[in-house]
Order: sequence, then structure tokens, then C-alpha cells
Amino acid sequence: MTYRIEDEFIPHRYKMLRSPAWKKLSATARLVLLCLETEYAENHGYKNGEIICTYRQLKVFCETGAEPIHDALNELEALGFIKIKRGRSGSKGYGVAHRFTLNHLVTVRADKIIPPTDEWAKLSTTRRVVSAKSRAKKHGKRPPPRVLNREHDPRVLTREHVAATSNLKLNEKTL
Repeated sequence: MTYRIEDEFIPHRYKMLRSPAWKKLSATARLVLLCLETEYAENHGYKNGEIICTYRQLKVFCETGAEPIHDALNELEALGFIKIKRGRSGSKGYGVAHRFTLNHLVTVRADKIIPPTDEWAKLSTTRRVVSAKSRAKKHGKRPPPRVLNREHDPRVLTREHVAATSNLKLNEKTL
């Protein structure tokens, strides 16, 4: 007797689940990967390499903020589970979204089938995985957040500072 699976599913191979790269994945990175896999399944497996998943979708799915999502995407890319074709931000609908490729799944094009690249398998030891994760954290650093309190922000010039450092006469409308 044979059993047929009638729903969409995503295969995770045993070799991948036992790899050091998979074992060292953070919980947020696993949730992000799961979200990307559900987007892949919604396209019936035909758009690997063209998977579009916005930060808003990832934040809702993972129930977290943008910074952990950013870190998880960098981690997944460094460990070889995904490849990101970076987009750009824009206003009024003119931005271009990131496009994702899941390296452990088959890519189907119109004229050919591309086997999985399995880049995660290249990190064969735990030491390599840890160094790849640390490189991803260094690469993903962002500038410090803006200071919201204007009194302590050195970039904001006060009226007194401008008056003391310039020869201009200031009136109420100047600043």
C-alpha cells in the first residue's frame, strides 16, 4: 500500500538536519527560513530564486522586530541556507524587494531544473560555522540609533552656540 501526500511540503534532508550549520542556527533564523519556505510552497516550488518576502511579512510571521530579522537573514546567508539578491528601498511603490533563493531546494526554470547547491554543507565543522556566524554579525552592523533627546545630541546646534560662534546678529526668526 502506498501513501500519497496531497498537500505541498518542503523536504529537509537528514544530512542537512545533522549538519553543524543547522545545529548552530538561531531560533529567529529558523523562523525566517520557515517563512521563506512557506512562500516557496505557495508558488508550488516554481519560483526559487524569485521568492519575495518583505520585512513586514517576516516581522509578522516571526513576531519580532526588524533588527532580529536583519540579523537572521545575514546569518542564513553566511551559513549557506539562502542566497539574497538585494533590492532597494523606495517610496510610493518604486522600491525593489529582496529576492531569495533557498539553497537546499531545487530551482525550476522554464527550460531546465537546477539541483540544490547545498552551500551549507561546505561548513563541515563547528569551528567554521562559528566563524561564519561571527563574520555575519560584523558584516551586519548598523550605525548607532539616532539620539531622540535633542539636548544631549552633539549634532544639534543651540541658539546660544550659533550666537557665540558667529558674527551674525540673530533675531527670533533666524533659528
